[in-house]
Amino acid sequence: GDGESVGLALSELIADGPLPVRASLELVSYLADILTIADEDRALHGDIKPGNVRIDESGAGSIEGWGEDRRSGRAPEGPGGAAADVYGMGVVLHACLAGGGLGALGRDREDHDAAVSDRIAAIDWQELNDKRWMDEVLHFICGVMSFDPGARPVPLDVANILGQVASQAEGEDLAEWAGRGVEPLSRDEPK
Repeated sequence: GDGESVGLALSELIADGPLPVRASLELVSYLADILTIADEDRALHGDIKPGNVRIDESGAGSIEGWGEDRRSGRAPEGPGGAAADVYGMGVVLHACLAGGGLGALGRDREDHDAAVSDRIAAIDWQELNDKRWMDEVLHFICGVMSFDPGARPVPLDVANILGQVASQAEGEDLAEWAGRGVEPLSRDEPK
């Protein structure tokens, strides 16, 4: 939406440490739903990152910064195209789960994808450790940040798969986490 952004930037929230796995997956699933709608409207963002994602105390997420002219973005191919926004979902998910940035990933496909795989493997997935399909999920998440834009899933698949995985994770969900960790807006301000 074009209204006033509510909530706090994810970049501020992760400064205190990672989000629970379930809350992280729910958030990115929710953001991928936003991307699916944007895609239908032919709207591209170009640089989805923790500083552009906001979360309010109810756990509602939003992406700000639509319609800005971008020269660069996190995706290897730059800011153009819907696949760059999918890549941004992976950047946000990693930030939620690791509590920080990805760092340098390498300039060619092999180095980049190996580095992404290492970063995803380094995350503490304890809320899902007993799931036999976890390797497939990790492979899917790595695919979201694939060097090759054509190898990345569409936003709807990101929303559906991460949403399903989140529903089977132990631990705090997004609403519980946000209710505890996000300062509410003062109630006397007009909505």
